[in-house]
Amino acid sequence: GDGLVGSPGEVLTHTLVVTNAGNTSDRYSISIGGNQWSMDGPEAIGPLEPGQSEEFTVSVFLPVEVPNEPLDTAFVRLVSSADENRYADAWLYTQLETPESAPSLLLPLILFQ
Repeated sequence: GDGLVGSPGEVLTHTLVVTNAGNTSDRYSISIGGNQWSMDGPEAIGPLEPGQSEEFTVSVFLPVEVPNEPLDTAFVRLVSSADENRYADAWLYTQLETPESAPSLLLPLILFQ
C-alpha cells in the first residue's frame, strides 16, 4: 500500500475501510502490532449490516528525534466477532522525512536533453 510521509513530531492519519462481506450483521475487533512508533486507533468497529462499509482511522505519532530507521511498518488485523476464522489484514507504512529523503520524495526528476 501507499505510505504517509511526515515531519518529526507530526501526527499522521491512515484511513482504512472495512466492508461486511458476510450475510449477517457483524462487529470486528481491531488490533495493531509491529509498530515502533506510537499509534492510536479504535479497538472495534460495527456492527455493520451485510454489504455496509465504514471508515476508521489510525493515528501515528512521529518521533521528535529522527531514528536510525526513518520508516515504521504496522500490521492491522480485523477479526469478525461472528466467526473468528474470518479476518482481514492491512499494512500501514509511515516514513519520517529526513534531509536525505526529502528531495527524492518531494521533487520530480526532470531530465533535459
